[in-house]
Amino acid sequence: MDSIATYCPVLEILSIKSAHPTDELFVLSDIVRSCKQLVDLSCPSLDFAAWKHLSNAPTLLTVEIDERRILHRPMDAENLHFAPFLNLTTLTFHVETCGNVVTVLRHSQFPSLKEFKIYINVLPWAEAEQLFCALSLRKACDALERIEISSYDSGLSPKPLTVVRRFLCFQQLRILRLAVNHPIYLDNDLLLEAMLSWPHIHSLELEDPPFRAHPPTVTFRGLFAALRLSPQLRGLLVSMDAVNIDIDSTTESLEHTSLRTWSVLHSLIVDPGAVAQIIFFMLPCINSVAYDDDYDDPEEPNLWRKVNSLLYESAAHNRHNARTAPTI
Repeated sequence: MDSIATYCPVLEILSIKSAHPTDELFVLSDIVRSCKQLVDLSCPSLDFAAWKHLSNAPTLLTVEIDERRILHRPMDAENLHFAPFLNLTTLTFHVETCGNVVTVLRHSQFPSLKEFKIYINVLPWAEAEQLFCALSLRKACDALERIEISSYDSGLSPKPLTVVRRFLCFQQLRILRLAVNHPIYLDNDLLLEAMLSWPHIHSLELEDPPFRAHPPTVTFRGLFAALRLSPQLRGLLVSMDAVNIDIDSTTESLEHTSLRTWSVLHSLIVDPGAVAQIIFFMLPCINSVAYDDDYDDPEEPNLWRKVNSLLYESAAHNRHNARTAPTI
């Protein structure tokens, strides 16, 4: 490994997968600092000196850090300042906890960053809020188009996360995917404000845990008010109040023709006929609704299954009428 920088002085792509990354941390950091023309870097954890070097690298475009299986070593935040990662466009982390990621975000600027992805083994509620706050600093990531944050074992918390409001500053956002095992606060007004703030959004996924302390508050009226402002939206995954039918599809003029996939997660429903009619008239490209079917009992099936059955029957009826209609 010591010879990489010596024999590859113009190395642009460096990808290292190590079975024992802790033992090689200092060697790896020396190699990274010796590479002056890196464009793409994928490696285990880096120390402060390596991060400092990367922050000054004008050629660097993508960085992927995998700290899994590594003993967590908190980065010393005292007097910590990085140069702007001037041309970095993609930053990806695979980590046990997000402490060092928050430190990097708080002490850095990413003027060209378009994609931020982080996959965390453990993300308690308080650390999640710290991560969202650090990422939402406008000076840090003004150009962000894609944000993906996933955690695997966070422990359920009754307190909802404020992530949607924190991310309203990202006006170039196109893809937002959050699966963090905590409820995410969203109501009609906030959804409308989000769509006003994200005019280019085409995929919004806010995955709630199966059990939450308070039922979702986004209603059909709030959903379609937001859809009027997001003509490019193609994929949607949010929990909603599908019990409260507060819209009449026969009198509404909206027909959203971009939405192709819609997941309601664990949303409750009592009137599948009314819901199917709303979807049929106002979301003509939705052929079926995705829902959490973990508890879908064949003896007492989830009512969203009935919605999908009604949508299928309506589509088949329309196809039959189209085939049998006389030509003029």
